[in-house]
Amino acid sequence: MSFNLGINIAGYVNGEFGIGEGVRANIRALKAGKIPFVINNFTRSPHRKQDSTYQNYFSPDNPYPINLIQVNADQVRAFLKSVGTSYIKGKYNIGFWAWELPSFPPEWMPAFSVFDEIWTYSSYCADSISLVSPIPVIKIAPSISLPVPTQSREALGLPSDRFIFLFMFDFYSRIERKNPGATIAAFKKAFGDSQDVVLIIKFSNSKRFPAQRQQLYQLAANAENIRFIDGYLSKDEINALLYSCDSYVSLHRSEGFGLTMAEAMYYGKPAIATGYSSNTEFMNVSNSFLVSYELAAIAEDYGPYKKGNLWAEPNIEHASFLMRYVFENYDRAKLVGERASRDIRSLLSPQAIAPKISKRLELIARGTRRQGEMETQRPAQDGQGDPTTGSGRTRGPNERLRTDKGTRGHSPTPPVPQSPNSPIPRSPGLPLSPTAHTPHTPHPTPQLTPLVSICIPTYNGAEYIAEAIQSAIAQTYPYIEIIIADDGSTDRTVEIAKSFQSQFSRELPRELPNQLSSKLPNQLPNQAPRDFRVIAHPNYGLVGNWNFCISEAKGKYVKFLFQDDLLEPNCVAEMVELAEKDEEIGLVFSPRAILLSENAKSNRACLAASVKIANLHQGWTSLQPIQSGLTLLADPNLAEDPFNKIGEPTTVLIRKAVWQQVGLFDDRLCQFVDVDMWLRIMGHYKIGFVNRTLSKLRIHVGQHTWENFHSEKNTKDLVRFILDKTLGEYAATFLPAEATERIKERFLIKPGPSPQKIASYAQAYQKDPTDSEAIAFLRQARQTLADRWFSVLEIHLELAYSGQIGKAYKVLLGSGIKNEPLTEAEKQFANDIADRIGQGFGRKKDIQHFLVGLLYRYAYQLPVKYENAPIPQWFFEDFLKFLVEAPEEFRDPGESDRYSVYLQKLLDYTRSHIDREQNAIVWQKVAAAFGELANRY
Repeated sequence: MSFNLGINIAGYVNGEFGIGEGVRANIRALKAGKIPFVINNFTRSPHRKQDSTYQNYFSPDNPYPINLIQVNADQVRAFLKSVGTSYIKGKYNIGFWAWELPSFPPEWMPAFSVFDEIWTYSSYCADSISLVSPIPVIKIAPSISLPVPTQSREALGLPSDRFIFLFMFDFYSRIERKNPGATIAAFKKAFGDSQDVVLIIKFSNSKRFPAQRQQLYQLAANAENIRFIDGYLSKDEINALLYSCDSYVSLHRSEGFGLTMAEAMYYGKPAIATGYSSNTEFMNVSNSFLVSYELAAIAEDYGPYKKGNLWAEPNIEHASFLMRYVFENYDRAKLVGERASRDIRSLLSPQAIAPKISKRLELIARGTRRQGEMETQRPAQDGQGDPTTGSGRTRGPNERLRTDKGTRGHSPTPPVPQSPNSPIPRSPGLPLSPTAHTPHTPHPTPQLTPLVSICIPTYNGAEYIAEAIQSAIAQTYPYIEIIIADDGSTDRTVEIAKSFQSQFSRELPRELPNQLSSKLPNQLPNQAPRDFRVIAHPNYGLVGNWNFCISEAKGKYVKFLFQDDLLEPNCVAEMVELAEKDEEIGLVFSPRAILLSENAKSNRACLAASVKIANLHQGWTSLQPIQSGLTLLADPNLAEDPFNKIGEPTTVLIRKAVWQQVGLFDDRLCQFVDVDMWLRIMGHYKIGFVNRTLSKLRIHVGQHTWENFHSEKNTKDLVRFILDKTLGEYAATFLPAEATERIKERFLIKPGPSPQKIASYAQAYQKDPTDSEAIAFLRQARQTLADRWFSVLEIHLELAYSGQIGKAYKVLLGSGIKNEPLTEAEKQFANDIADRIGQGFGRKKDIQHFLVGLLYRYAYQLPVKYENAPIPQWFFEDFLKFLVEAPEEFRDPGESDRYSVYLQKLLDYTRSHIDREQNAIVWQKVAAAFGELANRY
């Protein structure tokens, strides 16, 4: 570009706070890119203003044709009031904003009218802003370059012999968002009053927030190993504080970037942080310690962060574990910090950011060249009015941008100026640069022999890992690397994996399979890009380990292989062959065989699962070798069983570039992680299908799937996946409307009769047992509730039982309607339900059948097979109560004897099969149920 196209950068350049450091970060990049600039310092902020780094560049004028105005949206009006609206006249105006929540404040919308485009720190910010922006939103990360500080721990008054955890924040950034209380809680949980460690919390501007400061002190409760540094420090002292700590901790609820985390990582410090929002732009499971979280609604207004919006609640238990781990395993933690330093210094250096800014400016200039000769700017309006109010704007040449919505695919087009003072007229038609926040469009990059990364995430997989690795080594496709990422196994998994390193040849085989030889270059390299790596790391959790594998993969494609599963020898070769036919294919999948382990062959749940999840691909209406993912999302069977019609990660091959577009696996999910990813990929790419069995899924008793089932994680997982993600986040981006409706119809719980109305008729019936209207209503309500239970999916049962259906159900059970003789139709229905209950628990909808059966009869009147019944935890206590429940009065002859015999058998079973230790939870629940029975009768 012609560097006559300089830039006027306006912002809090001498301000000692995050936004001030953000503008200085851009200045560093401009200097590194040799892009001419002047600085228009803006001082209207309550922060101290003693940073003199760039004061020699300060200017009262903005001579260049581009303004980069780096004040947040809520301060744009104050900025224009300070500098005058003439500042933006005849210029191409770029706003640089950050925002920390998923929803952009509607009251800030008028600020868009001042600008031609918005720059922001991260994809997270871009997602939020671009949802409402009428102009392009461009991601430009801040550059980071820090000196080695001159001050030591001793000079700062820090202990030289203690492990230091550090957190820094500004009270103006809102203590509720920065969340230092969580850091204190996690530290206390991890270390108590240990004097081997110290937590230092450095903050500024606390005098303006005395109540919150007092609250912070109260949380510390005068702990001797928690120290506060209140007030401003020089930049060298701040750097020295970061340089001197052993680990940086931020349990924030949301971040616009997370500069202090990045700066600590620059110095090689192991960083522990909430795994949510903009900091995940540069933090991942390989270079930091990410804390799990749950999204939560904001309880009340905190400045611009309004009630009802969402942010993260970090898991204190997990944060405490990670702090303890870093302290106790510091040699390993330092290796993570070293990787962090390499990442930050390479990805966020001024030299790395400068080309991104330069390319954006070049694109602005090139757009004008395509328009032809330099145009004459239209006359400005009379200058009356405030641009941030949305009316009476001071300039008119950008009307197209003000009226077009959703212009993320188009940018305004200024012409190339001939001198620094040349105005920039606007003209349409400039395409976004690759750095713009827009959907990915693959470009053909033919490559005959792409590298494939076979990733095997492991955790205590010693029993089957050898077979899995052997199947990976046996692949006929030669250009592979094998990555085994172990998540802190305590068995022999790592030892077994390492034993295969000597068996893996890093050179290409001398003879290649016939189907590949014709596709490879005539001259093969002497050393193929083959590798075999075993990486043992701290416990990131199942999903975190998957994402770690992706970060380690060097291949064009990633082929997951789970430690229990197997690949057919031609698996990779056939999948790559199809993937290479079309660069728009993001995922290739195929059918898989089911392999039952010995312990699964005698397990009813495993046997049932092996039948239920076989031939998943047959659930699609139609499958082609290559089809648009949107076609599959529009499939009429999309939401029908099986919901996962592609399969587990072992069944797929994924183009690595896909994750740059759709994001990594979501560690908030446990059982629907893969389905979530498949839907995201379908929304953006073509899908390939090889109609041959290329892998084997092993089913065995110890699988993570069964752990999720028994801990009831599946229920919460599907609720989060369906309600929070598929019908919320994704419905607005790529799911076709008909797909959304099918998912709603399939998975959302249909309401039952009102508990209040049932209670009203129950009272009428109890007052007058001959009330025919009340009896008729209660009979109908019983049938309606029975229908509702059958419509509830297993994974929704807990939610339904604790919601309106469950409340109505319990009211009806207490209404006394079971005292009424059953009609012939009801008797037949109840008998059919009893037959189903008599087959035992363990099949689909067994809990529902039991609940429905109790609407008509008591448990002692039903053939309930309670022996070894797999009852979920959320239902166990009520299940016991239902088992022992009896009518207040036995009306039929022999009923009391029948109940006594039943109860004696139940009591004998509990004595002989359930642990009687007083601290055994199951026994306590059983004892409570029988105790309640004794009190009632």
